[in-house]
Amino acid sequence: MAAIFLVMNMDAETAFWCLATLLHRSDEHFYPMRQMFLPGVELYRQRIDRFTVLLKTHAPHIANHFEQLGVSCSMFAPTWLLSVFAVYRDFDLVTKVWDVFLTEDYSIVYKVALALLKCHEKMMMKLQLEEVIDLLNVRIVRLDCEKVMKTAFELPDLL
Repeated sequence: MAAIFLVMNMDAETAFWCLATLLHRSDEHFYPMRQMFLPGVELYRQRIDRFTVLLKTHAPHIANHFEQLGVSCSMFAPTWLLSVFAVYRDFDLVTKVWDVFLTEDYSIVYKVALALLKCHEKMMMKLQLEEVIDLLNVRIVRLDCEKVMKTAFELPDLL
């Protein structure tokens, strides 16, 4: 999905080199994306675990509701964390997330994930397990992109 997103927004050669850089780039706050897909998927597991802790820290009310329902982050967050929201239906949100992701670091993914949950908190508190999973995986189609990004940027540094 990321490759498709890149090709849609730049010429093929630039998209190739951008994807290669994403897969291999490594610095203090930007782990090489390639590690998310290696056998054992250790980095992926670490990111799910990290997001679970962040959810409990920054949105404890939502985390408690999820715990009561039996919802774990691994039930909805993988597509968000693995694709950096490239599979998301709201193209405005995807482009804004990728703009920050490419120029800064991976923390924007955590921030937007938390912001999406916070922006839908009232609705989620009324839902049961299947409805919450459906909402998070399928139905969050209409949202206020500006509100989500504003909420995300209000969160502290998460790395």
